[in-house]
Amino acid sequence: MKVNKFSKEQLILFFMCWAAYTFTYVCRLNYSAIMPEILKNTSYTNLDLASLGSAFFITYGISQIFTGALGDRMSSRYMVFIGLAGSAIMNIVLGFSVASLPAMITIWAINGFLQSMIWSPILKIGGEYFEASKREKFGLFMSTTVPIGTLLAYGVTILFLQFLPWEYAFVGCGLITLIMAIVWLIYTNLKLPKMAKVEESFTNNKEEIKTLLPSKRVWVICISTILVCLIPIAIHGALKDGITQFGPTYLSENFGLLTSYSIAITMVLPIINLTGAFIAKWLNKYIKNEFLTSAVFFGFSLCSLICLNFFADVNIVLTMILLAIVTNSMFAINVMMISFIPLKFAKYGKTSTMSGILNAIAYLGCSFSMLSTGKILDSSNWQGVYIMWIILAVVAFVFCLSFVLIGKLSNRKLEMLEGNN
Repeated sequence: MKVNKFSKEQLILFFMCWAAYTFTYVCRLNYSAIMPEILKNTSYTNLDLASLGSAFFITYGISQIFTGALGDRMSSRYMVFIGLAGSAIMNIVLGFSVASLPAMITIWAINGFLQSMIWSPILKIGGEYFEASKREKFGLFMSTTVPIGTLLAYGVTILFLQFLPWEYAFVGCGLITLIMAIVWLIYTNLKLPKMAKVEESFTNNKEEIKTLLPSKRVWVICISTILVCLIPIAIHGALKDGITQFGPTYLSENFGLLTSYSIAITMVLPIINLTGAFIAKWLNKYIKNEFLTSAVFFGFSLCSLICLNFFADVNIVLTMILLAIVTNSMFAINVMMISFIPLKFAKYGKTSTMSGILNAIAYLGCSFSMLSTGKILDSSNWQGVYIMWIILAVVAFVFCLSFVLIGKLSNRKLEMLEGNN
């Protein structure tokens, strides 16, 4: 029997975690799918709708810092339920509040706060109930919730838009997510208390953590990791979610497609993005340096964005290929920095905290992208957005490459000093 193979109980628990987080996208990305309809049927501008999206990402990002730390102290199963059920209810309420922009912004901001309570506790479950040899596998397959969740969100939204006014698409998404939240609560209340936590997990045992490493040393490791990951994670969030959020609107405006067709074509991206996690793991197996691997993917994105700047309006197939390269690359970076790194802190009892902070950085980057894109589109055109994306990719590429070179020079200097001694 392979040491990294899930037991039957672990497999079911993993699937419940996977399903719960996948459904968060139904109550998050449904908004980007409905955006073209809102623009066509209301007087709201691109900046108005970008402000609504940014309200979600700002509260989601900032709240991750606090809910991540809270997740290391509270029951994971109840936090996930509150977040998932609350998000579903906010979507239902939003469906009846579309006449007021301030009300919509407030509701979507609350939705962001509630969704911030889900990812970090789920990773904590991975650290507590899965052995160290299985955690990378847990993180790798949990990362597939991003493309599958995006696909599910777009598919469900298309279905509702075919039969209901766009306002009620929010209500429909909320109702099916509420059912998932109830299923999660029933299963975890029945099964999770009976499952044994693995011996390597020290999440709530402060004495064991202190014997492992002094608490100050643990926080030095945590803070240094955050500072190093800050810029690439923020920019990856800006590019990944910036393109995802405006994807249907972009296709609708540039190629004159109906909303349902725009959403359907955008669904190609998450399907392709499924390969990103496995490509990232395979490439990093040979490179063995997360920053150099990230630099490679930022390089791919940069080349694609430059081509997009010149050939975006030529052909929709070429445009989708270029966008797919960017989102696939960002997803690969997401796997390494948002999934793998926090799981390395399970032995210090900081998985949820680190996950919350790193996720916060990514979504603050996304909120910047949303606001900037909306403002540029209201005053200019998509050409300005391409230039912004190119600049961000250049900064991230240079930063990752610089850090790799600094690391190599530092190691070489250390080897020379040791040789002289």
